[in-house]
Amino acid sequence: MNNNFQVKVNGDRTTEAENRRKLAAERAASRPQAIQESNKEEALEGLPGNFRKGLEHCEDGFLVDDRDYQAYRCAILTGIPGNLDAVRTPQIEGRRKWESPSTGFVFDLEGPDAQAIAMPPAPKLDSDELAAEMAEVYAMAALRDTPFANFSSDTNVSDWTSRLNEFSWFSHPYQPRPCREYEVDEIFGIKAGSYLGRGRGEVTIGNLFRGVTKGDDRGPFISQFLLVGNESLGSNANHKVNGEGCENIFDWGVEAGKITYGANIIDQRVRVATPGVDFMTDLESWLDVQNGVDVRADFQFAYNPENYQTETEQGDPNEPCGPAYRFILTPRDLATYVHFDQLYQAYLNACLIMLARGVKFDPGFAELSNGINRQGFAQFGGPHILSLVTEVATRALKAVRYQKFNIHNRTRPETLGGLFEQLRLSTRDSRLEPLRKTWEALSSNGVFYKPDNHYLPMAFPEGSPMHPAYGAGHATVAGACVTILKAFFDHTVELIPAGGAYEADPGTDGRTLKKVNDSPALTVEEELNKLASNISIGRNMAGVHYFSDYLESIRLGELIAIGILEEQALMYDRLQFPFFMTVPLFDGGTVVIGTK
Repeated sequence: MNNNFQVKVNGDRTTEAENRRKLAAERAASRPQAIQESNKEEALEGLPGNFRKGLEHCEDGFLVDDRDYQAYRCAILTGIPGNLDAVRTPQIEGRRKWESPSTGFVFDLEGPDAQAIAMPPAPKLDSDELAAEMAEVYAMAALRDTPFANFSSDTNVSDWTSRLNEFSWFSHPYQPRPCREYEVDEIFGIKAGSYLGRGRGEVTIGNLFRGVTKGDDRGPFISQFLLVGNESLGSNANHKVNGEGCENIFDWGVEAGKITYGANIIDQRVRVATPGVDFMTDLESWLDVQNGVDVRADFQFAYNPENYQTETEQGDPNEPCGPAYRFILTPRDLATYVHFDQLYQAYLNACLIMLARGVKFDPGFAELSNGINRQGFAQFGGPHILSLVTEVATRALKAVRYQKFNIHNRTRPETLGGLFEQLRLSTRDSRLEPLRKTWEALSSNGVFYKPDNHYLPMAFPEGSPMHPAYGAGHATVAGACVTILKAFFDHTVELIPAGGAYEADPGTDGRTLKKVNDSPALTVEEELNKLASNISIGRNMAGVHYFSDYLESIRLGELIAIGILEEQALMYDRLQFPFFMTVPLFDGGTVVIGTK
């Protein structure tokens, strides 16, 4: 055996590594720089359309001193974290604080700079779009405990569908991009110069509260990635007790909703919030929340006297009253999921499901991930995508934090609910006038389903987080993470065959999943799009966001992911790694990234 071989070390490796870093920097710098533009409503008296939560409020819903807002804005715009500590705030013990207001000033060494991409101006207070958005969040609050599986048969759902269609904005169809292949620069150029139509289209029972991306209106409301699991590990899971056969409790199918996480499992069921319990529907609680009082401990979980749990599930079957868990059955369940989820939880789970099922990777690098004598792992394999899907999340948060605090500073729906209540009380305050048209539209169409109370019922006692509404953090992260998954996996693959989709069964109060026999076949792209919409719109169902927050934010996250993928393509040599990824866009068409 001849052992006289040598490994040649390229003396220029250091220089080549440096050149590739420079190429990535040049690529990022060459993209069109977006124009940052707000809706200019900071010029309005009393700032009714701007985020003021955490400053001191009067009972009329406005600030004790508008100079506090100016100090807050000046501190935000400096980007110096300590400057915010000098802003006058209510003297409340345990007061909530603004979350990461200076994050948009942090630089990054990969992907678009947080300040290089933009979102279009948010809808104005007197616009038809805002009226429709507020009507939708009130409808979501009214139907918060209605099972998704019952939407087609529930008379309240059909009634709300009719009410929403009274708003002219819902007659504007959604305008996706043409279905063609785009260059990366084109995608960034669209964001920099203009924005696509934000129309919602006519509301039907089939698309109520759903997103507008491909696949959102197909199959069950909830993405399969939030419901199903994987088959149990191993075929020898049977066990015996004292030599006798025992029920095979360690062997299950996808309908059990258990995701294999190594030798552990992740259970897809969520802790149940107490049905019918909403918050911030009176002046005292609403005002406390606007002033930053921390009431998060008031959230109420459900306890089931009959105990949902058995030996094969969670909890002790001998407990007389155990915590209730179930599959996502209602809008309140989805709101609870996005109340407590971790940053990239849903997308990591989706990735684990697809890896366990053996979903094929993008055909553009199939050769690199599976050869005669090799397979992908650290590169073009499981560990590669598992790290990549999480890598984009914090970069997405940096970009959206800049939009939130520095550009738009949009108020939350909960604040508008309190101002609507002031209008109901016939308050003649000039500061409320920009909202009068919207309030009258909501009143005339029966959106305030409690005529003597126009507050927006919130799913969380603390209402929204301590940062502005536009864009949405959950939605931006969703857009980024889902784009990465659509790029890495073959998005055209049929994930679920016709009649093979599941939904939470109302007949068992969501404790089990049931097959939806008339569901169509669903692709990877469709269910990932739906996952992004579910997570994003789940925040709307809690009352903390609007439709435009969802739509523009998933687009923002998509740009983050595309920029990172494009720069990472520079790591691979065209001869050694001739790979490319075909990325389907939320608004239609595709972009191809790689060394092809």
